[in-house]
Amino acid sequence: MAKAAPEHSQSVVKFLLAAREAETRSLAQLTDTCHVIQAIGDMIHDLQRERGLTNVYLASGGERLMQQKRAEQLALSMTTEQRLRALFTDEASPVLAQPLSARLLNAIAYILQGLTELAYLRQLIEQGGIDATLMTQAFSSLIAGLLEVVNEAADSSGDPAVSRALVAMINFMHGKEYAGQERAWGAIGFARGHFDEPLRLRLEHMQSAQEQSCGLFEQFAEPEAVAQWQQLAHSDFAPELIRLRGVIAALGDGDQVASELSEIWYSVATARIDAMHGIEVQIINDVVRLSQQRLMTAQSDYQQQVQAVEALTSAAQPLKKNQLHSLMLLHNNRDSVSPKDGRLAGDSGAAASLRSIYDLIREQDEHLSQVKAELDEAKRALAERKLIEQAKGLLMKSLKLSEEQAYRRIQQRAMESNTRLAEVAQLLIDTARSVGRTR
Repeated sequence: MAKAAPEHSQSVVKFLLAAREAETRSLAQLTDTCHVIQAIGDMIHDLQRERGLTNVYLASGGERLMQQKRAEQLALSMTTEQRLRALFTDEASPVLAQPLSARLLNAIAYILQGLTELAYLRQLIEQGGIDATLMTQAFSSLIAGLLEVVNEAADSSGDPAVSRALVAMINFMHGKEYAGQERAWGAIGFARGHFDEPLRLRLEHMQSAQEQSCGLFEQFAEPEAVAQWQQLAHSDFAPELIRLRGVIAALGDGDQVASELSEIWYSVATARIDAMHGIEVQIINDVVRLSQQRLMTAQSDYQQQVQAVEALTSAAQPLKKNQLHSLMLLHNNRDSVSPKDGRLAGDSGAAASLRSIYDLIREQDEHLSQVKAELDEAKRALAERKLIEQAKGLLMKSLKLSEEQAYRRIQQRAMESNTRLAEVAQLLIDTARSVGRTR
């Protein structure tokens, strides 16, 4: 009959398995979070379409794009909104059963308030109490809040493979939103029949931001997703989009343009964004599948480790002094194992058992070290995006700049100093904090 493992061995096993269990639990939470990201992706796409349709409707004085088309999109948006709300308010929702970071909880609170205010915004639109510019800014602010939830949710990932996929997904979602804003602001210009310099500069920024976001997407995405994205450059709508961009770029202040082009612009830009949404859905679904696969692998690894530890500790006995000394040597120097048979001097079942547990601990330590190294790369990309967004916000608030003006300030300083955007952003943030402390 096997003797029970000593109490100290049980404590070692307890913490060894707890580490594996924590990794499995984290992946389970991440899988639930990915389902939230799916719902947010659908909500963003519907809001982008609603924003674009409403833009042309308001900017043209209600003459372009019939109200019925807007009403159909509004119904779709409200249905998607109800599904998203349920994930945050339904007591049976798995999202509410897991611990969430303070930043993620705050981001969720922001979008829930934004969705509540959306009803009032829609009412103003119906009553003609808001112009296209303010409406676009309001919708874009809500979409930015939704993207911030995705950013914070991705930041909670502790799996390098899933984190890389999330970084690719986030940058593609941001790229698509910049494409959506280009459609929205371009629709305003065409529907009004003219583009002033601030509007042209804004559209240039949207195009540049798309390139930057999609470039980061390509860096972290799987080859198949990258190939799908690159194929869009050869789509039927691509030449017409390039032509209309050229029309805008060639206009001077006061130059008029046919307002009928607003419908063509909206149609072409929408074809591109809808194609991007198809890729976006595929990317999000791939992230969900990957997180589920990683969870199944982690659960299997955990069960295997449980069985291995149980087998090692079932026959454990108290150690003798010479065995303890040998194990300490083994822990500090793997070469202390005899090259003849790999056994320690005076090796017993207890010594062999604890030696094997040392091996398990070392293996797990190596595994966690590798995970951290791989994770750091993905986390760095997420952190840099947050730094740039934070720096933009500081400049917008302190200097009363628009988003594109703030971004150009950061971009220009980076070019002048030959440094990366993230480094300039960090310097701006540090400077703002320093000024705040001296006041």
